[in-house]
Amino acid sequence: KMEMDYAWWLLREQVMQFGRNPFQMAEDARLQRGMNFWTDVKDWLGGYPIEFSEAAEVIRFVKERCGLVPVKVEPSTVTEFLFVTDPKRFAPAQLEKRNKLLKDWHEELLNQSQ
Repeated sequence: KMEMDYAWWLLREQVMQFGRNPFQMAEDARLQRGMNFWTDVKDWLGGYPIEFSEAAEVIRFVKERCGLVPVKVEPSTVTEFLFVTDPKRFAPAQLEKRNKLLKDWHEELLNQSQ
């Protein structure tokens, strides 16, 4: 209900005064901003609650649930991950180029396989 009220509040002037189609306005907003109008409305109202995760938790989750292996982790404000299905495509020499988190994870895998 609150989302509908807010959406109407955003669109009402254009609809009432200028007779614009609210559905077309929502589509135009998507094309201009690259985001669905309803997603914008939810964000403007405060967004969805979020939960933060440590990179190690993300790696463990993706490995266990999806069977993927991380090959690159770029920690920053928004940590970026690159996962693959076949880790054999990545030579062991490349491990030196990876960050400490990934090296620690790789050592843990080696210890488990022994």
